[in-house]
Amino acid sequence: MALSLGICLVAGFAFAWPAITGTATGAAGNPAFAMIKLVAGGTPAQVAPLLGRGEADVIAALKLAGFTVADATAPLSEIAAASEKDTMALVATLAALKAR
Repeated sequence: MALSLGICLVAGFAFAWPAITGTATGAAGNPAFAMIKLVAGGTPAQVAPLLGRGEADVIAALKLAGFTVADATAPLSEIAAASEKDTMALVATLAALKAR
């Protein structure tokens, strides 16, 4: 009985490991992270309609949150990197803008 339980735990852990560590790719990856990556690849003008805002509102919110928006045509992930901030912080800023 204990041996069967141990084998099941090890087998389950082997399948869950990529999802736990975030190393899963393709269809096995977390869909929420896939959407974040997709949104972060867009420019402020492309993402603004998703938030029900204009490009100027998105840029203003990013600047207010401390992001450096030198080029409004740059992808959001590049804006986060240029600002030395995490992409997740940028997405949190966008989510807060959507909530307003």
